[in-house]
Amino acid sequence: MAQAFTLDSRRVRIWLGATIAAPSVLICALTTRGFNQSKQSNTFVVPDCTDPTIVAPVKRAIMSKDATINGNGSYEPNKRSQLQALFDSATSSSVSYELPEGDAPAVNSGYYTGKFFLTTWNITAEEGNLVQAELAFEADGPWAWVAIP
Repeated sequence: MAQAFTLDSRRVRIWLGATIAAPSVLICALTTRGFNQSKQSNTFVVPDCTDPTIVAPVKRAIMSKDATINGNGSYEPNKRSQLQALFDSATSSSVSYELPEGDAPAVNSGYYTGKFFLTTWNITAEEGNLVQAELAFEADGPWAWVAIP
């Protein structure tokens, strides 16, 4: 049996911009970085017309989809003004989540990109530890996967 292809998590990046030509890495010291996609659906039940006592399966109608990019890690003071500007802005920004080539064929590498709002920015200082930061970006419209050839 063959082993699964893997990717070193330290190579995953979150950056500002929609192209990989000159990425502006948002925070280098993030130790967790996530890209989450979800769908919102309405549920309904359609009864059996022949025998309405039969337990009908739930059906779903997909209404919308959403994406979130998030990260946690060490706070970088030199990024504070940039993050504050993103948080204060009423305009979404291009943000990308990169999954670079690992030990899988290069055709599987690329990045998700789209317009996102910085909706969460937490800074936590616990005595005896480095100051930590938490970020969450929520999609503002469509996003796409861009393969890196």
